[in-house]
Amino acid sequence: MPTRAKIAVHGFNPYKAFRFRLRWGDGHYIGGFKKVKGLDVTLRTPDYQAGGAPSASRKLPVSTNPVNVMLEWGVTYDSGFVKWIGMGAQTWRGDQRRDLIVEICNETGTVTLSWLLHHAWVTKFQGIPDLDAQSNAVTIAMMTLGSEGRETYPP
Repeated sequence: MPTRAKIAVHGFNPYKAFRFRLRWGDGHYIGGFKKVKGLDVTLRTPDYQAGGAPSASRKLPVSTNPVNVMLEWGVTYDSGFVKWIGMGAQTWRGDQRRDLIVEICNETGTVTLSWLLHHAWVTKFQGIPDLDAQSNAVTIAMMTLGSEGRETYPP
């Protein structure tokens, strides 16, 4: 059974120092990060010609293109999450994709905003070997997540 880090168990919070926290869709915390990029969404708005005015063009919002989310300078203590990250070398089937929640925290650790990433998968991972022989932490330099979509999520 994978080891799972719990928030504030016996006074130990492994992700307290991080302003960005990562959770599985079921609410279980799996990582903390110092930096997050790519929570923006681009709305595609092509030009089209209006029927009655051929010299004038209009814009019509068509679809959104979510950008991959990049998480930098983080750590995880969850062996199940580490195993999931390692699936990147394989083909990401639909049943291997997971809903993830990215939380943005203020200075006191209170969640101020959250994003739900639907059916996420790892597109790129760069780890740093942890040099502490007494720790089961995996240090993450950079990890990029693709998803089928995202939305703000109640904290």
